[in-house]
Amino acid sequence: MNLKSFPRLEINLKKLQANAAVEVELFAKHHIAVMGVNKVFNGLYEPAEAIVKGGIASVAESRIENLKA
Repeated sequence: MNLKSFPRLEINLKKLQANAAVEVELFAKHHIAVMGVNKVFNGLYEPAEAIVKGGIASVAESRIENLKA
């Protein structure tokens, strides 16, 4: 089986963090707090950590199993 034939998602954590910082800054001008959702990352810790480092204080998760992990 050739694993290169399957779709995959590559996450650039530095860009994700920078994008989160831009969102937080833009919305803060309008007194809006940003909440991140870790759904598409299937509970991975690293993307959630990147958006928190970018200034997003609250991260939602769609599955309790992922929160436990």
